[in-house]
Amino acid sequence: MHPRALILNQQGFSLAETAIAIAILAIVIGLLVPTLLSVRVAEQARATAQNLQTVMRSIAAFVQSSGYVPCPIHPDNPSGDSAPRGSCDIAVGMVPFQSLGLPQAFAKDAYGRWLTYAVDVRLAKYVPTPPDTALPVSGTHGLCGMTYSATSALNVRIENTATFQNNIAVMLLSHGANGRGAYKYVPEFDADRMNLPTPACSASAGGERCNASDNLGFVAGLPTQGSDPFDDVYLYLDRNALVTYLGNQPCATEWRQ
Repeated sequence: MHPRALILNQQGFSLAETAIAIAILAIVIGLLVPTLLSVRVAEQARATAQNLQTVMRSIAAFVQSSGYVPCPIHPDNPSGDSAPRGSCDIAVGMVPFQSLGLPQAFAKDAYGRWLTYAVDVRLAKYVPTPPDTALPVSGTHGLCGMTYSATSALNVRIENTATFQNNIAVMLLSHGANGRGAYKYVPEFDADRMNLPTPACSASAGGERCNASDNLGFVAGLPTQGSDPFDDVYLYLDRNALVTYLGNQPCATEWRQ
């Protein structure tokens, strides 16, 4: 065989091998991508839940040292500072990360979107002296010394039911992977919320819309897909659970200024 013909045959064989290798690599990547995506989704969900827990611990620590719950901040407030005690002008807003001593990143979920933070504004008022109370522990004041009905304006409805949990003290919420209803934090836009979902909030639908309506009625549900998906992630506590979050007895702590 002529030497030049031999070289051409060798080159052709090498190109065929390369094509086969590329095809195999494409198949392997095609098999790996869904797995890698699912791992990423699981990691984002885990990191979001961890962020919610970290912020809630910081709120509990704030309550323990101050005797009242920090107010939410406005979506157009770049400082991250909560309003002074007893002067919450909004009940639903963003996490006051500066007041909690947290980096700004903790005011977001793992998808890079701002968390929604809501409070029972009655708990944002400091009570310097113990009022009349039926609590079993004397000398209690501050958040634990407040006497009012357990019913709070801040409530959580279990989706597709008429069941309410209405003694909520604080609520933290991530708007999930789809981000529908998360705060934009850009006041130059007309709406503070992004991609506001439809349908409207109702007893049977619109769970994500309910969680983005800036009122005190929230919805808790299981993840769903379809035309009205729900992937919000939330963490909420009543007053006693908030006090016990750092290991205290329920409303048995003497709050000091």
